[in-house]
Amino acid sequence: MQSGIEREQAKTEEAKSKLALLQATCIQPLQERNNALRTTEKPARKESQKVDEAVLWEVNVQVGLAEKVLTSKQLQMNEMKQTISKHEEDLEIRWMHTALTFTLKEQPQRRLTEKRSNWHYSLQFC
Repeated sequence: MQSGIEREQAKTEEAKSKLALLQATCIQPLQERNNALRTTEKPARKESQKVDEAVLWEVNVQVGLAEKVLTSKQLQMNEMKQTISKHEEDLEIRWMHTALTFTLKEQPQRRLTEKRSNWHYSLQFC
């Protein structure tokens, strides 16, 4: 029985040594590789963030320019609306002036025509 126990202990020791050898040859380099990747990922992330910040800044600049252009166009449109409104008012005033002038010119002619016809009518009865 003791020899069976000793054999089991020897197998256990052999398995432990194989495990240690495996860890030394496979797991440890794998851990080192993972650590190396982590160290290279940090600067890569920072670089990525810098690129993202640069793109964000550029987009912000373009948005700012677009807002300025939009504001300028809106001001031009407002000025054009005011100009159109003023022209409409001027046209309305001219139309009213023309209508008034026509009416004023026509009234004396009507009066003369009425006086003439009244006078002509009076002459007929005389």
